[in-house]
Amino acid sequence: MKVLVVSHSYVVEENFKNITELGRHAEVQTVMPETTGGMFNNAQHVEVAHHPEARDFKRISLPRSQYFLATLDMGMRVFRPDIVNVEYDPWTPIFWQTLLYRRLYAPNAKLVCTVKKNTYRRAFFPFQLMKDTVFKLLSGSVDKFVAINRGVARIYSNQLGIAADRIITMQHLGTDTDLFRPGSRGLATSATSGEPFIIGYAGRLAEHKGVLDLVSACHEIQSAGRKIKLKLLGGGPLEDQLSKQGYDWLELLPPVRHEEVAAFLQGLDLFVMPARIVPDHEEHDGHAVMEALACGVPCLGSSSGVLPELVDHEQGYMYKANDAADLAVHLAKIIDNPERHAALALADRERAVELYSIKRIAQDRYTLFESLLK
Repeated sequence: MKVLVVSHSYVVEENFKNITELGRHAEVQTVMPETTGGMFNNAQHVEVAHHPEARDFKRISLPRSQYFLATLDMGMRVFRPDIVNVEYDPWTPIFWQTLLYRRLYAPNAKLVCTVKKNTYRRAFFPFQLMKDTVFKLLSGSVDKFVAINRGVARIYSNQLGIAADRIITMQHLGTDTDLFRPGSRGLATSATSGEPFIIGYAGRLAEHKGVLDLVSACHEIQSAGRKIKLKLLGGGPLEDQLSKQGYDWLELLPPVRHEEVAAFLQGLDLFVMPARIVPDHEEHDGHAVMEALACGVPCLGSSSGVLPELVDHEQGYMYKANDAADLAVHLAKIIDNPERHAALALADRERAVELYSIKRIAQDRYTLFESLLK
């Protein structure tokens, strides 16, 4: 089986591990936009992937962050894929380009469209009419839509009219559960040592990520007499504002290499993903949550986007997005119940390995491709 993957996700070396693992099942080539070194992504300085099976092309930029790639065939003329997996919505120019080359050079290839955005922004007339028309014309060429979370699947089914049997919900990026594994700190160390309860967040320091909600909630529980430390790993527009807070329990850490993110997570008692729900944005992949779970660190998440699918909301590890007071209530309950907290951490690690590992995601992906060819 030959698989061609068109996506910008695998520019990052850590993400390219997913392609390498998929390559154990099939012959895989990737097509992605050309990128120079020195990239920065949320909490990490990231390495750019350079592999023989990865082909990068210059962007031909268009308005609204859209683009074509400077290639006349995306390598399909020679590679002749059996599966073309394009990770862009059907109304995007890069999807149109992929569809054209597939029709020219691999007309018998099955087309899989991975979609990620769990909000749907309607444009002003006549642009919305154009968007709807393009979608209706081109979506029929897709053999299977892969929605990376249930919110995306609902949009494609309920708002865009795609039949349920043409949509499968499945993650596209797995977690390296060998790198992200429990550390030496132990579970709920603070409960037995008298140390502060360490709460952490890794990601972009921006308002839509809910970082200010997390700081506000921590200030409330600290003022109530609970001994905590909040560690924020990453960069972004809120850096200056946060650095001026003057809280001795708040620690700002600069972005680090990906393997150092694992060490950061291993030193936490609780990881929090406080993403807000705002117009045209909800948390769509929650990859940092998967990595924290793999480290055996329980995760408290908001109700934004994919997070209710990742955290154990039945055990109280989900709060109402945009609500710092509700976040504080949940934090207090977790801090005050260390034994229960520690027991759940063991289950979180097992769940991460079973559901979110790179090996599991690659196997699920290959099984889907195989079923389409059959």
